[in-house]
Amino acid sequence: MHAAPADLLLIYCVRLPSLAALHSCSQHYIEYLVQLINFKKIDPLSVFEGSELIAQLRRSAIDIPERLENESDAEFYGRCAQVN
Repeated sequence: MHAAPADLLLIYCVRLPSLAALHSCSQHYIEYLVQLINFKKIDPLSVFEGSELIAQLRRSAIDIPERLENESDAEFYGRCAQVN
């Protein structure tokens, strides 16, 4: 009995837990990146630019605060970063 291509990918990912194998399976690669970020104690928020922060809030269905009059970009994005 032959394995289907999807089964082969699963076998490949399970048998070869190397960085090269992770590239072939997007879910495992994402999990690897999350583990790496956590291990290195990187705060993803600190690497977002303002527009990326706003996009992430939208993807997470979080209300974006209204920009105040005369508010600088840094102040506005700082308030956006504190939204829960």
